[in-house]
Amino acid sequence: MSSEKEYLTSINAIQGPLYGYIRSMLVRSEDAWDVLQETNLVLWKKSGEFKAGTNFKAWAYKIAYYQTLKFIDRKKNSPQFSSEVLDKISSAEVCPPFEDQLSALELCLSKLTSQDNSLVTRFYSKSVSLKDQAKAQRASIGSIKQRLFRIRAKLRSCIKRRLETADG
Repeated sequence: MSSEKEYLTSINAIQGPLYGYIRSMLVRSEDAWDVLQETNLVLWKKSGEFKAGTNFKAWAYKIAYYQTLKFIDRKKNSPQFSSEVLDKISSAEVCPPFEDQLSALELCLSKLTSQDNSLVTRFYSKSVSLKDQAKAQRASIGSIKQRLFRIRAKLRSCIKRRLETADG
């Protein structure tokens, strides 16, 4: 990269897809966030090793893969995928449509009601349990599960429509 600013811009540009890649190899979302932060640190420390003109994204993904392996090694008692599964995931080509899917998801999330968006955020981003969600909303766990099911169905439908219109 020609400048520190350009390098930082490259790191920032791949945060979503990089998190998704790391998350695909780990069971817990909190672990994926930790590994993403560790990966960002390594990317920053190794900025001088990146060769301009080569594929930054592929380089960053390789670093993320190794950081994930290190994390798994440190957390041997945590539930994780087998090394065979990790190898298959890491060797899979990262497809650009993932970024299209992520953009569609972000747009579809913005179309949810504020209550539904809040529920999704608390459940998926902040990892608030169903039990705690139900308690906070004075509802049954079953009703929260049903609401999440309906929200996911809405999101799937919205994403599918977005991707179909983007292709056509």
